[in-house]
Amino acid sequence: MHYANEEVFGFVMLFNQAKTNEAEIQMKAATQRMIDAAISLKGTYYLPYRLHATKEQMYTAYLQAKEFFV
Repeated sequence: MHYANEEVFGFVMLFNQAKTNEAEIQMKAATQRMIDAAISLKGTYYLPYRLHATKEQMYTAYLQAKEFFV
């Protein structure tokens, strides 16, 4: 699946967090807010190794996802 349908800029961010359950919960919530911001601007997000995006976010950002995962 491609994350860009046209020439775009991509931003890479690096976050450090504590290795605690609370820090992981906070990072998941922050990631979901950033994904929502990207979607609101008709953007996508990089499919990361960590599965913080909701299914709804993924299917909204990646219209081909449902077909891809059939």
